[in-house]
Amino acid sequence: MLKVVAWLTFLLTALFVFSRVNSLGEPNKSISQESEELSHIFLGKELVRARLKHLDTVVFEEVFFVRDIHDAPGACGSVTSENQLGTQRFMSFGQTATYLESEITNFDALWAVKCLR
Repeated sequence: MLKVVAWLTFLLTALFVFSRVNSLGEPNKSISQESEELSHIFLGKELVRARLKHLDTVVFEEVFFVRDIHDAPGACGSVTSENQLGTQRFMSFGQTATYLESEITNFDALWAVKCLR
C-alpha cells in the first residue's frame, strides 16, 4: 500500500511539474530534465525511507535535485521520523551512496561537496 501511495504521489507531482510554464507561456525546463530530476528525488526519498523504522511517521522537507562536482545526479534534503531525535539531513546518489547525517562523522564536509545548489 505504501508503495502505491508513493507512486501515485510521484505521478501527480510529475503531472503538476510538466504542466508548469513561466510567465511567457514557455516551459521552465525540458520535460526530460524535469523527469530526470523528479526520478532522482523520488529514488532518494525511497532509499532514505528504507533506512528508517517508522515509515508512517517519515516526513521529508526541502528535498532538491543536485548534480555534485563530478556531475553525478542525486537528491539532498532533510527528514524527520519517529525513531530519530529531530530532523536530520540526508543525501542520496544511488543505493551505494545514500547517507543520513547521523550515520557519518564528516557529513558537513560531504554535504558541502555533494549538495550545494
